[in-house]
Amino acid sequence: MKIPIELRQRIFGYLLPIKPIPARKPERSTPPVWLEILRTSRQIHEEGIQLFYGTGSFVIEICKDGLSMCYAPAAPQIYRPPPRDPTGPPAALPNHALQDYQMQLMLLEQQNKKRLTTARERLGRNGESSREPATSVNGLMSSPPPLAPHHFSMIRSFIIEIIVDDGNQVANYYNPDMPIDPAKLEKTTFDFCDHLHKLVGRLRLQPLTRVQITMRVGENYSQWQEAVVRTRFLLQPFRRLRNIAQPDVLSVTIQPPGMQEMELLQYLPEYIQEWSSDLQSSRPAHESPIFEAYWQLEDMLRTLKQHYRHDDRLEPMDEYLHGARVARENDDQETFGMIWGHVVNVYMDYVNYQKEFQTNMEITIDRINGLLVG
Repeated sequence: MKIPIELRQRIFGYLLPIKPIPARKPERSTPPVWLEILRTSRQIHEEGIQLFYGTGSFVIEICKDGLSMCYAPAAPQIYRPPPRDPTGPPAALPNHALQDYQMQLMLLEQQNKKRLTTARERLGRNGESSREPATSVNGLMSSPPPLAPHHFSMIRSFIIEIIVDDGNQVANYYNPDMPIDPAKLEKTTFDFCDHLHKLVGRLRLQPLTRVQITMRVGENYSQWQEAVVRTRFLLQPFRRLRNIAQPDVLSVTIQPPGMQEMELLQYLPEYIQEWSSDLQSSRPAHESPIFEAYWQLEDMLRTLKQHYRHDDRLEPMDEYLHGARVARENDDQETFGMIWGHVVNVYMDYVNYQKEFQTNMEITIDRINGLLVG
């Protein structure tokens, strides 16, 4: 094209959106844009895409259902470890048309002994595993739909809207005999921390110039100080980001039932200053071994549940996993170590139960085979 690049960029400025791209489709009409210009030629497409993603701001909404971006519905971000090689039961044995009943019993006995020997050898191989270790939380999240990773990686400016909805508990708020369950509020907070850590892990893979945060931290608080504590927890995951030229927390609000909306930033000046300093800094972020260990633990417990078909004996693992989340956010290695010890004990008790059950079944099989073979 013979048009100077400066003039082409100015033309693009009239055709492409100038406001941040919202996470959800706006109810009101917005200024028209003409993205069809990108189909004119490959050169125009590449220049327009670079300008569109590289200079525009994109809103990511985080709610209890997951992440939403570019009008797409909220999508939960699940820890997905690397794919494993499929395993399954051995292939069916060929149908031996043996007419002699005694020979059939002898064959059955040999097959059972072979299976038992194989099982014992498998149980005896301590520490051997074909399962690949889980990957780090950094980058484990796929780009929020509908953007492809290539286009998501071009973005340099994000506005992140955190919307915490604890549910409609207005009646509880006014009824002292039915207080809000603090355990539920705590779980909601750490669920959001999980979402944020996975998003931050993805954002760390690309250079960013601006990250702006807006937050509504629920409504079910007896005192505003409780909302301030929750706000600090929800902002903490972003402190793993570095080299952000313009980090900013635009607003943090709550609106208790029957009251006006309340801005909380005025109660967080020192924390926001430290938060901004961390994001602007070029020094490496603090890498806690507990942080990485937690995601390994989460993947391990999910695999256990799937493998053992959600056996009731593994129910305590959910409580331990939540305790590990709390220890993760507080960088409490001592508590995390205690929880890990409990997890190992529960698992070993379950394994010993399975071994005892298997041994009893083997004895019964051998006894019946002995009676039949005689």
